[in-house]
Amino acid sequence: MRSCNCKECQDMCRFPCAINIREFKKFIEKHGRNSLMLCNDSYYDRIFMRIAIPGHEGGFSPTKVTEFDNKKPCIFFKDGLCMIYEDRPMDAKKAYHKATDEYTKYFYKLVEEWESEKGIKLINQWMRREI
Repeated sequence: MRSCNCKECQDMCRFPCAINIREFKKFIEKHGRNSLMLCNDSYYDRIFMRIAIPGHEGGFSPTKVTEFDNKKPCIFFKDGLCMIYEDRPMDAKKAYHKATDEYTKYFYKLVEEWESEKGIKLINQWMRREI
C-alpha cells in the first residue's frame, strides 16, 4: 500500500506521530533510537514520545506546540509521502485523513500510558541510552 498524498494527510505529517509504549522498542529496533524525540509539551502538560523532526533527533521536542515548524515535518516525510507508511505508528493509522473523536480518545490514552510506571521507565531507559 502506498502513502496517501492528500493535503489532509500531508498536513498531519507536519506534526509528527506519537509512538505508543507497545510500538516503542520495535520502532527503535527498526529505525534507531534517534528516530524519536521526547515530547514535553506545555500545551498538553504531559510527556510522551514522538517521531523526531529535523534538529531534534534523539533529543527533546520543541517545548510548545506552536514552536513546531511546519517546514520541518516528521523525519520520515519525504517528497509529500510517508517513507515508513507500511510500518507507520498507530497514531498515524488512527488519524488517517483527519483527526476524529476516536483518534482523540486514542491519543489521550497513549499519553496516559507514557505517564504510567512502565512508560516512565521506558523514557528513563531511552534518556540514559539503554535502549
